[in-house]
Amino acid sequence: MVLMIDCLSEFDAMATCGSHRKHILKIEQMENGKPPVQQGTKTYTVFISSTFLDNQERRKWVEDAVQRATHMKPFGMERCTASARPTVEECERFARDCDIYLGIIAHRYGWIPEGKTLSITELEYDAAKAAGKPCLMFQIDRSYRIDMEDDFDPEPDRWDKQKLLADFRKKFSKDQMPTPFTNENLAVKVLHALTRWREEQEGKTAEPSTQTGSNVAVDELARYYEAVESLHASLPLAGFKTKLRVPIDLEDLYVPLQAVVDLRAFGDS
Repeated sequence: MVLMIDCLSEFDAMATCGSHRKHILKIEQMENGKPPVQQGTKTYTVFISSTFLDNQERRKWVEDAVQRATHMKPFGMERCTASARPTVEECERFARDCDIYLGIIAHRYGWIPEGKTLSITELEYDAAKAAGKPCLMFQIDRSYRIDMEDDFDPEPDRWDKQKLLADFRKKFSKDQMPTPFTNENLAVKVLHALTRWREEQEGKTAEPSTQTGSNVAVDELARYYEAVESLHASLPLAGFKTKLRVPIDLEDLYVPLQAVVDLRAFGDS
């Protein structure tokens, strides 16, 4: 069994530990864990696109990463309000109107709207590309363990949709280089990609000597996270005779100590 720890949720806390505290001195005063917004600074809208049922948790991690990125705000189906417009039309409009299209591609092709031959995720991608929007694509690492019942589209269209998904992968892989991810490193890779895109968009160099303090800290924290994740993504647990890989909450492993102190040997007797 493997104990998986979400280090990203402790991103701010990690920066204060040990020798990494020196990087905090370069960061401007923050409120509620977010950098102060400078006057005249553009805030970029990031449209998060993916199949939903198999990516609910991943979408939360990605939304959190977008919120942590400087001058970025997430937008996805979770934030949509009721509209009289058809669903497909609305989704395509959101994809066209965003500043960045961010795709999360796992093992499902997803819902194909009535009268269409492509999934809603691929339609959103096509709308963003047609509008000239930058697309950041993240596809699940091919070595990642698969559970067909949970990870693939349901029967009876499972294998037909797998073919459509393969075609979709080929399409977006020709347009740009997709980033492979696992559940453990998706958020930090999204944060790093958004930071690099914003620096390129604003004409900033990636060289540390010319970056602002907050940008240096973001890059340092990203590298620190990757190092921590590579070393401590899993903890070996003694006593298990199975190779099954499942997440285990720390609370399930914690055993409160119950000790009785006998003070009779001390003091007057």
